[in-house]
Amino acid sequence: MDKTHFFNLINAGNIKSGLLSENFVRSHEDFLNFPVNLKGLPILIAADPAVFEFSSDDVFQLSEIEILTKVYNLVNRDYVGYQHAFNSNKFLGRFAVKKSFKKIVEKIISQNRTVFDEVVRIKEKYKTVGAFQTRNIPHFGHEKIIEHMLEFCDHVVINPVIGPKKSGDVKLEVLELIYEYLISHKYEHRLSFLPIFANMFYAGPNEALHHAILRQRLGFDIFSVGRDHAGAQGVYSPTSAVARLAESEKNLIIKILGHKGAVFCDTCNSAVLVGECDHDVKQYKDIAGTQFRVSIKNKEFFSFADKDMQSYLKSQNLEVFEE
Repeated sequence: MDKTHFFNLINAGNIKSGLLSENFVRSHEDFLNFPVNLKGLPILIAADPAVFEFSSDDVFQLSEIEILTKVYNLVNRDYVGYQHAFNSNKFLGRFAVKKSFKKIVEKIISQNRTVFDEVVRIKEKYKTVGAFQTRNIPHFGHEKIIEHMLEFCDHVVINPVIGPKKSGDVKLEVLELIYEYLISHKYEHRLSFLPIFANMFYAGPNEALHHAILRQRLGFDIFSVGRDHAGAQGVYSPTSAVARLAESEKNLIIKILGHKGAVFCDTCNSAVLVGECDHDVKQYKDIAGTQFRVSIKNKEFFSFADKDMQSYLKSQNLEVFEE
């Protein structure tokens, strides 16, 4: 399916299910007044005649600068997040999904209802359940963050989003394969893998808050936010998402576990969270996800990730990244 149509249908499904109905923006005025600090991102339905039925009276317009400043706190229209999420400046205050696409919307609603029900089921067994959002194959830094979460949670759900991704992101089926491998070999009952249908906007701090609210509505108790959450191209400060959630946590029910990323400490001979270890910073090595992706593309081993996991990934001979 065309990525733009899929993006629009995911938004429609999450509005119709109630998951993001509070975020649905129906007019230009609603958009300008939307409280990002309280509700996360405004959800717009593009005037896409391929998938929606609507009349001209249902259409309203926004300028590029209005979208960029409200959603991204940016003014650069060339930013990859804006280009990924917004292909039009015309949106719908009312819409109906065309008959040929209704089954897709029903699948979106059903999957996210399954996540909600599964969180309820897990909480019957475990008192505290956390959500870990990821779009990367895990290295030792990610594993350290998960282990940190398990100090506060009885169970952690690896909770990536299903939806169109930007070029270079890991494909969902690869992510699931690798996490299922790690769960079976290292974490067993303390971790599970359960994706949700939701769109990525790459809106940095605003999207970090949006993701926390989304997990709160799904019933999670704890959400982890770290270095450059939902950012791209280095446009946001690596710690801005953590700072934003620290400011907003008073308005949330869900508990936020903020961290500034992980490094490898030679003295500890392990990954540590930034600020966790007292050793000289000269002993620290950056665990660069970018370099890990390069290693995967070149079919080389990366020093700071589980070697058996990497061997398993190589043995599957898969196309790992979105084009």
